[in-house]
Amino acid sequence: MSSPTVRPASEADIAAIKCIADGCKREVGFISRGMLRNASGRGELLVATLGSEVVGFVDFHRRRDGQITIYGIVVAAEQRGHGIGRSLVAALVAEPLPARLALKCPTDNAANNFYAMLGFQCVGVEAPTRRRPLNLWVLEGTQLSALITFVPPLAHPALPKSSAALPAASRSVRC
Repeated sequence: MSSPTVRPASEADIAAIKCIADGCKREVGFISRGMLRNASGRGELLVATLGSEVVGFVDFHRRRDGQITIYGIVVAAEQRGHGIGRSLVAALVAEPLPARLALKCPTDNAANNFYAMLGFQCVGVEAPTRRRPLNLWVLEGTQLSALITFVPPLAHPALPKSSAALPAASRSVRC
């Protein structure tokens, strides 16, 4: 398998991103086309492609203090286990290096193992209100720098710094 290309999402990618998201509703919940368009318009939606096919995406927000909050990272089910998710996360730390990455993930989601493998630290569990309990994950310090070695160059290197790109059964995992 060749390495994925990670680039900012465009309007033309929205349908493919939505299709991938809909295939993972249990894991990520409902993601609307409007939300995807808004994130893309803010420069806060990256896609991973193999050839011309969109195979994954990451939706995020870069805060003024340098933290990047990941709202969702999704790889098409048939493409998992090939480094695509790692490439998407690594693209978030390429330039400029964020102060830290943070995200929440339901405790019963298999993605918790992925975050731990990347070096994220589980710093707590958010008590449920109407939903499932959420693990709180952060990645900072030397672990951020270590991810850079895994990232292929972004397909669009001239992005403005404010765009942030310049990112089956499961068992319950609680930290």
